[in-house]
Amino acid sequence: MKHFTLAALLLCCACHGQQSIPIQNATTTVTNRPPPQVRDSIICPGDDMLENETDTIPPNLFSPQNRDDICGWWMPDDTITPNGNFIKYLISNDTCCRDNLYLKWGNSKFENIESLSPLRQFHPKMNPEYLDESSKYLFLGSAASGGMPVIGFSLWLLPLTPNQHLEVYTTVAFEAYDLASLTIIQEVHNDSENYPQVEAYNIRTHRTKPIKLQHRISAACAAWAIDSVSITPSTIFLRVEVLDDRDEIISETIVLPNDIK
Repeated sequence: MKHFTLAALLLCCACHGQQSIPIQNATTTVTNRPPPQVRDSIICPGDDMLENETDTIPPNLFSPQNRDDICGWWMPDDTITPNGNFIKYLISNDTCCRDNLYLKWGNSKFENIESLSPLRQFHPKMNPEYLDESSKYLFLGSAASGGMPVIGFSLWLLPLTPNQHLEVYTTVAFEAYDLASLTIIQEVHNDSENYPQVEAYNIRTHRTKPIKLQHRISAACAAWAIDSVSITPSTIFLRVEVLDDRDEIISETIVLPNDIK
């Protein structure tokens, strides 16, 4: 009976893992705590796990060696960037059904760590992967949801400053950002309209630039209608599938100056 109960519990955990939690366009906050010591080993959930949640960063985080299959869960590789910064993906083993995913980053001078989500509620598509770096940030990208198809993409900014929190912004396409000017294209909703619209947003200056389309976007969300997008410090380019007056799909191209940086 004990083995049957354990099997049923693991099946419940696996089913629960199909859910996903949307990432908000807001800075994640956690209580500042000293970074834990990390063991490089793999420990899968077992009978000795505590069946209670924790509101603190647990002391027993670890960095798995095999990223392709962590107890049936995929994650990106730990990364050391060309400038000597690091990114580590950590998993707590609090309990078999509530393992938490943490992101740790820094360099030889500091380390920051933040909780992302309960691991089995955090879809693998949403695991952020390293894109690039600057003197102020590490940049990571991911899907913004675990659905099929994805309803948006996320640009993660990890500040290269001690005791700072990561920032996550949702974009209309994986490439809908410019790291030099920190400009992104995001979906917005106007209360007077019942269909999605888009705008350019500058993360550094918090300025916005409306992108006025001549026709209605052809899909329920902007990410599904984007054909191509490119942002540079000087130009914003966007090609979108829209509906003409006869509700037939056509392509509309927008080219604007990037003057909100």
